[in-house]
Amino acid sequence: MPAQPANVLSPEKWEEISLILGEIDYDLLQETCLATLMSITENPEEKVPQILETKSLRTIKEILLEKYPFRKDGVPAILEFVARLVNNQKVTEVNSLKTWLDKIASEKNINYPIYREPESSNISINAYLLITLEKVSEVSTDFNLQAELVPNHQEGDKPFNAVPIILNQDGLISCPENEIKDYIGRLIKAAKMKLIREYKHTKYSLTIELFLPVQYLGRDFDLEEISADQNRLKPIGYQYHFAVRSLDRYLINESTNMGDYLTKLEQRWLDYQPKVQDSTNTWIQAIQCLDLLDDCYNWDKFSTDWHKNKKLAINLAGGLPQDEKQQEFFYSLLRGGVPLSLWNRCPHFDRDDASKTLNNLIALDSLQNLSNLFAKVRDLRVEAHDEREKAKDYLGYHLGFLCDRPDRIPFALKLENQIYTGTD
Repeated sequence: MPAQPANVLSPEKWEEISLILGEIDYDLLQETCLATLMSITENPEEKVPQILETKSLRTIKEILLEKYPFRKDGVPAILEFVARLVNNQKVTEVNSLKTWLDKIASEKNINYPIYREPESSNISINAYLLITLEKVSEVSTDFNLQAELVPNHQEGDKPFNAVPIILNQDGLISCPENEIKDYIGRLIKAAKMKLIREYKHTKYSLTIELFLPVQYLGRDFDLEEISADQNRLKPIGYQYHFAVRSLDRYLINESTNMGDYLTKLEQRWLDYQPKVQDSTNTWIQAIQCLDLLDDCYNWDKFSTDWHKNKKLAINLAGGLPQDEKQQEFFYSLLRGGVPLSLWNRCPHFDRDDASKTLNNLIALDSLQNLSNLFAKVRDLRVEAHDEREKAKDYLGYHLGFLCDRPDRIPFALKLENQIYTGTD
């Protein structure tokens, strides 16, 4: 049986602190509660998913006074929670919190400091958040989202560890289309909290990879605004390294001809890897991007001639085609195994300027280390958005970016975890 609140804190004392807590931004309370739980139990997001779902003091009370009232050393969890708030520079109600904390600590004969933060790592790491987005069903207008965090990705053949980012009980989010960006923002926030609180990394580069069905690859998700600092909203592509990836590429079903898209990608990836280690320029013409300016391009012919083209990436400088032509373009990428593509979403942007900029992104340092390519793309997006009302005059505002690789995919998309349910 869980401990009763009175065993930890009297109703009067809870009423006192709740009046103070009610003046504090709930995001700070949520973050602090999660940090407190991490000192008590492992994987608190999975055990107490409601801390990431609801926004009420009742949730804080249920968690810290009823479900996890004490630490292993007998110190009430609520005291660590308040002590953390006192030491948080973003909290303005420090004096009221400190007065309450001193009184309760004295009554319970608890000495300071109530908690100690473990040493943070000074190593800068590369973290990746893999978010899968797909329709609930062909007839539904809702979407399912799942996310995994790769806390410290190492380039090369080394296997990586990924952990699920949980916002609810089963880890699967179902939502209408207009709520997708909000949930992406919440998943990013939860991933950052895990990096800082659980892995003790305060120095990190976070890359967001959004796995999308082919009909959504051209959507401007990088322009979706999510929470930034000081309660402001900023585009995802402004705040983070961000690229889309093809969900269909990794599915084994009849629509993908039983995995042909993945086979093509793996073949192209194997061809590409040894060449980028060559510091000479002899291979650059063989793998540089193919700059397509003709909206009437024969995509079927392009796919079948892929082995003759021997190109690594496709750039669309003249504007991304619309409707069915857009899907034809992305399907041609899948059929040909193309891992990289950059495109300009605005047909009115100067083609020559766009072509030069996009081609310059696919450079030797970008291909030898794709993190450099992610950084360059973000730099262009930041440059555009920093111009505010003039942002649309810059290519970075209209820049689409697909970067696929077979060696970093979510757990559910790995071959051994897929269940084929098609007809024989």
